[in-house]
Amino acid sequence: MSARPRSQSQIKPDFGKKPTPQKPPRKAPETMNDVQNPIVVSDTEEDDVNQGDSGAASHKEGTSNPRPLKRARTSLNPWSSSPSNAPMDTIRAAALKRSQDDNARIQKENERLRKDLSEERQISAQTRQTQKEVATLKETIAKMQTETTIVSQQHYDAQNELKKQIEQLHADLSVKESALLDLDATKMKLKHANADISKKKLELEQTQSALTGAESEKALSQEKAKELEGEIAQLRPKIADLEKELESAKARIESADAKIAERQEHTNNCVLVQQTPEFLEHARGVLQKIEERHQKRDKERVWPLEGLL
Repeated sequence: MSARPRSQSQIKPDFGKKPTPQKPPRKAPETMNDVQNPIVVSDTEEDDVNQGDSGAASHKEGTSNPRPLKRARTSLNPWSSSPSNAPMDTIRAAALKRSQDDNARIQKENERLRKDLSEERQISAQTRQTQKEVATLKETIAKMQTETTIVSQQHYDAQNELKKQIEQLHADLSVKESALLDLDATKMKLKHANADISKKKLELEQTQSALTGAESEKALSQEKAKELEGEIAQLRPKIADLEKELESAKARIESADAKIAERQEHTNNCVLVQQTPEFLEHARGVLQKIEERHQKRDKERVWPLEGLL
């Protein structure tokens, strides 16, 4: 049958024994909530715990001496200056000092955690800024590659257009050369016709009987000559127009050559265009690895601190 615990008023103080020093209360392990919300033990609570421990110790210890007469209860004022309260004051002061030391240590730990959290936030901000710069660099590279492709395509299209124009000009020139050859042949025919007319005039002078036929042939020859002269007169403006078109084509060719040289110089000055596709692919892979590394570091450092926030 277990002994019934006695209340604090039923425990009689033993004035003949030396008071046993009491052990300080066991401190519970610190948790994150304890760090953020430290528990401060008041002097009154320590007195109650110490008094309860001393009463329990006296009850367990037991004595063979007869129970002393019941005396009047003394004041439990913790600030009493009696000699019997001196060890209790020492224990209370030690407990208070430990509590203050724990509070100071907890405050230092809180400051350190806040500082670490601030540093982690700065690192996270720097990581996000680096990711933005990497994304901007990728966009710039993609834009430059697109512009380079467009310029190369435009250059290729311009060269094809110039080739077509040159081929067309060669074809027109061949036609005009053929027309000039026909004109020379017509002139030769006209000369031969004039020679025939002269011969026919001589024949007309020599032969009176063939005068009518010679005159008619002469008229026909003159009509042919007039037609040829009209054709020649019509061909002369065309020849002049062809010469003007030829000069204009030469000017366009020179302008196109100048533009091609300018674009070629711009292409030669572009650093990315001078690089090989393997180098561009390697640069893209390096940028992707840097981005993945920053994302991994951001997850490892930022997410564990969400419980503190």
